[in-house]
Amino acid sequence: MGFLTLMLFLMALRQTLTLLMGRRSWGLEAGGAASEFPGLLVSVMAALAVVFLDRILTERRRAEDALKRQSRSLLELARHSSVWEGHIAEALQLCTETAASGMEVARVNAWRLTADGTRLERLHHFDRASGRHTDEEVILEREGRVPYFEALGEARQIAVADIHHDHRTRCLSDYAREANVGALLDAPIWFEGRLFGVLCHEHVGGARDWSEVDQHFAAAIADAISLALEAQQKRTVERQLHQSQKMEALGQLTGGVAHDFNNLLTIVHGNLQLLQQTELSPAQKQLVEAALGADERGAQLVRQLLAIGRRSSLQPKVIDLNQIVEDMVPLLVRSLGKAIEIETVLDPDLWPPLLDAGQTENALLNLVINARDAMPDGGKLTIETSRTRLDRSSLHLEARIDDDVPRDYVLLTVQDTGKGMSPEIAAQALEPFFTTKGRDSGSGLGLSMVYGFAKQSGGEIDIQSSPDAGTTVFLYLPRAQGRTV
Repeated sequence: MGFLTLMLFLMALRQTLTLLMGRRSWGLEAGGAASEFPGLLVSVMAALAVVFLDRILTERRRAEDALKRQSRSLLELARHSSVWEGHIAEALQLCTETAASGMEVARVNAWRLTADGTRLERLHHFDRASGRHTDEEVILEREGRVPYFEALGEARQIAVADIHHDHRTRCLSDYAREANVGALLDAPIWFEGRLFGVLCHEHVGGARDWSEVDQHFAAAIADAISLALEAQQKRTVERQLHQSQKMEALGQLTGGVAHDFNNLLTIVHGNLQLLQQTELSPAQKQLVEAALGADERGAQLVRQLLAIGRRSSLQPKVIDLNQIVEDMVPLLVRSLGKAIEIETVLDPDLWPPLLDAGQTENALLNLVINARDAMPDGGKLTIETSRTRLDRSSLHLEARIDDDVPRDYVLLTVQDTGKGMSPEIAAQALEPFFTTKGRDSGSGLGLSMVYGFAKQSGGEIDIQSSPDAGTTVFLYLPRAQGRTV
């Protein structure tokens, strides 16, 4: 209450008390009491009006202060590059911290809603009192919280003044009591035209009425997260498109070189065979045999280059991928050695793929050899088959899928517990002649051949890896529609 308002209130109160105490009793003649009653009523009303006016002015000042504070926060947020450049981890930290300070709430959480709308997965948490950020995984299931999830499904803001009495959030009372949450404001986060999640503001203590200014501010912060997600998506697609174009150019180059080189080898091989049919000394025969051996190694290199350039002569047919894996296990066990454990997880209801059986075996062998080399001290290798469906919204593959039509794929997964790769190395792993094994330990063609085989077969390949956490290679192979083995 301001000084001037306080003085006006005290003056009105003094006048009221003077009128009340100016009589020794209320038992005065009716005429005297009646004559002074209007003045008494006016004084009381004046005092109440002063209090009411002061409350209005105080609330207005608070709203103006909040608006100024939140406007400054949004301006600082708009200047930060993490939002516009799609650095999502940094953007989540910045947005939750800005929301907590701008709204003066104790905690802010960013949640992701699963596509089926049955679960919330926490992406980020900020505690204002401690200044602590955390990405610790927390999951809220729809079961037991149906009214709240139904409210989320309406994709509008959920402004709850009292979490324990609102019909949408009574189902969260156990959590609210444990965390001392009294009020809740959820702002929807949109991404790719659908509800991606919510930005949840938790007010600790009693109830709180959320003003329009608060709700607009919360919506603006949620929109900033949406912008960061879209920027991250754009950066990912651009990077993958660049990688795809580079691989396409390398494939055309290696395929062309391999074709010309093969023509030269054909002439060399023919002349060496003619030379074998002539009278030669033992020393000359030894030289011809060495030349033929080099010619065969050159032919093998040509086959590898043709696979990279997607110019191999494939003979696709409907195959039983599970059977191929099972038949290769004895060979793979010998190749891996005793220090590496091998496990197979095969889908009994696997769809039959349409593939060249020999090239499929070569692709699996290459993946296993790469996994073996990543585990020099031993480890575990897992080969898994499963069914999946992909379209352009599929994670990691947006720029490589031609259209939005979902397609069925047979998924062959090879996972190791080896050294893993940094994101920079993983981005180059599919390039021809790229290797981290040293000049005498690998040609750098293994994964490139697998990539070329997958693309020529109408499939796709994806690599997920991180240092000291192993590597997983996903080989998406086309399903043979309406056909059986």
